[in-house]
Amino acid sequence: QLLSAQGRSTEALSALESIVSLSPSGDDRLLELAYLYSALGRPKDSIRTETAYFEGRLAKTGSDADRMELAQRYVWGARFDKAVDLYRELISRGGPRPELIKALVQALQSGGRYGEAADAQATLARSDERDDLLWQLQMAASRYESARDLASGHVELDPRSNLWWDRAWQSTLALSGLSDQQRFEQLQDLVGDRLLTGDRLRTMADLALYARDVTEAIALREQIQAQNGVTPSLDAELFDLYNQTGQPERAHLVGVYGLGKCQRVLKVLRQAGFDRPVYLHTALVGL
Repeated sequence: QLLSAQGRSTEALSALESIVSLSPSGDDRLLELAYLYSALGRPKDSIRTETAYFEGRLAKTGSDADRMELAQRYVWGARFDKAVDLYRELISRGGPRPELIKALVQALQSGGRYGEAADAQATLARSDERDDLLWQLQMAASRYESARDLASGHVELDPRSNLWWDRAWQSTLALSGLSDQQRFEQLQDLVGDRLLTGDRLRTMADLALYARDVTEAIALREQIQAQNGVTPSLDAELFDLYNQTGQPERAHLVGVYGLGKCQRVLKVLRQAGFDRPVYLHTALVGL
């Protein structure tokens, strides 16, 4: 204490470490040492020392309060599996109280155990806050169908909810095992009478091409062009070429003059919504 009062923190730390090394586990001087570590900018040592203190305390008392404190130190020290075990023990002893479930979810999520975290989160009472995190956990756990169903349920309750509509869109795009036709149809049902713009409109147009829905693909491309101030009359040949849907996965070779026509073709393609690579002949690269 005298050394600390004189600002000789390093010497005080050395003295306190010597005292603690001779003290029994759970001794209150461990907390003094943890505080001094923190004051000297050594947070990892501070957390480690606090953890040792509460481990000793729990061994002596066996109380749920010390168990809770120790679980929190395990989280701070990134020892998430140990924290999970303690939180589950607390739940088994005292019942699934919301604060314990939330702490368990946090530890599971921090430890990358997203599926278990989603299962725990789902046991909480239904609320926007609960569903918000549940959707994120389901996506992180690659449970895209469950995430889609959760988001779609919110959209049905509130069709004007842009947040949940966007999440339903993301979940549907992430679904595996669907053909292009099935994914396109599911997104069509989700879109309904909503006005699509930007990336979503381009995604729908691409899916329509892959799904061989020629009429819908052309209609969506026209929407893209209208939103970008481009009409089919601007270079009609290029528009026809771009909307060929017989073999959309294949490349097209376009002959152009190096100056003028090449730049115009690139500009119109980009304005029309084509965002994939365009490969140039080496004779055109210089210009």
